[in-house]
Amino acid sequence: MKLYSITKSTVRAYVIAYFARGRRMPTPGMNVRRAYGYSDRAWAEVANDINKYGWMDQLGVLLDAHEMAPLKTVEEIVDLIWSKRSARKAGSGTRTRKSVRTAQTAKRNPRAPKSRRRTAIQRKPTTGNVAESKKAVRVRRRTSSREKAAHGER
Repeated sequence: MKLYSITKSTVRAYVIAYFARGRRMPTPGMNVRRAYGYSDRAWAEVANDINKYGWMDQLGVLLDAHEMAPLKTVEEIVDLIWSKRSARKAGSGTRTRKSVRTAQTAKRNPRAPKSRRRTAIQRKPTTGNVAESKKAVRVRRRTSSREKAAHGER
């Protein structure tokens, strides 16, 4: 759905329509968080739900969950969306969908999954005394040759 012009009153109408889904129609000054009984977690999810709409995509802004915590009324939400839009047009560093996507792809690790990685070969720990390890090898050889002699082998 391509929208041609979005004004602040249009944004207000969209936010009111979001909260009116299956409930009574809120007014711009109404405390929707208390009126509809949103928990902290559910109120944070409202930001994600609003971000999914096409008109938010056209505005090119995103609401973060932590930005929703102090907001309570429809008008406060509309003011936040509109200020982010104005800031984006002015060129300040507001996060847009594109910047969020590039940040997410930059965090991806190019390494292969664990199932494809080669594991390091486990080696026996070496002692610092080389002469001692040679002596142990000689003792093992002598023992094995004595055992052969005892069994009648050469």
